[in-house]
Amino acid sequence: MSDEQIKRFIELSRRLKTIKDEQVDIEKELKDMHDPLREWFLQTGTKELRRHGGLLKLKRKVEVHPIDGRTSADVCRVLQETGHQDLVNDPQPSYHWSRLPALWKEAERGDIDWPTELEAITNVVETWVPNVTGLKKG
Repeated sequence: MSDEQIKRFIELSRRLKTIKDEQVDIEKELKDMHDPLREWFLQTGTKELRRHGGLLKLKRKVEVHPIDGRTSADVCRVLQETGHQDLVNDPQPSYHWSRLPALWKEAERGDIDWPTELEAITNVVETWVPNVTGLKKG
């Protein structure tokens, strides 16, 4: 290993740390802009906006959480009891955070019935978040 390679490794590591720090700052700034953007969309009735090389619109976000006093183990038990064991990971019962919202959306479309047992122990929260698509690198 040459000194130049070691120097390059250290420089790249420093650069990566700087980029990661910048990413944290950018993500916070974007999150801080969510509420004002959502309000603007709702107040103006705008559906989408194509500007500055991107398409900005509100995207529906559904989250399903156990209600207070219930745990993910309770949710896993109900999923297994109601025929949705394919959503439960083994060996330790758990489920991926995206699986329940997907199941909820299937129920909304009428593809399946949302189990009443699941309704009793979970809370479904729907929000709208600003989303940009159509971005190109550079």
